[in-house]
Amino acid sequence: MKTIPMATIAKWKNGCIAEEHLFWDIAEYMKQLGLGK
Repeated sequence: MKTIPMATIAKWKNGCIAEEHLFWDIAEYMKQLGLGK
């Protein structure tokens, strides 16, 4: 099983997630698909 490095940034409001942004290493993802160098 392969993994993709990622980070999650969230904005909380009243104890709940109001916004969430996910960032991942797209170059690593493309390599795993055979599309990158």
